Amino acid sequence: MMVLSEWQNDVALLEHAIAAKLIALGVNWEDGAALHRLAREIFHCQDRETLHRCLYSTKLQERVLAELVGLSQLMLHLMAHSAQEGVELHAGPIWKAFARALYQEGEAMGVLSASQRG
Repeated sequence: MMVLSEWQNDVALLEHAIAAKLIALGVNWEDGAALHRLAREIFHCQDRETLHRCLYSTKLQERVLAELVGLSQLMLHLMAHSAQEGVELHAGPIWKAFARALYQEGEAMGVLSASQRG
């Protein structure tokens, strides 16, 4: 597999943004159960109406969650696209833990399939 530095920069920036949102939500990235609860919440917030309500909420926690929904979709897209291009991504522990929770919960909820893994 090929490794491109421009992809690694995207991964690093995205991981940093995800870490900031986890901190804002009070979620410890080393707590697998908390990441799984958050992943379920992310998948439940993806419909247009709920996402719009959260994005424009007066509650900071709901706005941060909505932003994390977007970052999650970007992460999943980047992983799938890099896999299609044969690019190996090297990510840190926060990325790996968060991605694991997203994939496992997405598969359990039927919104992601095992073939979508990057």
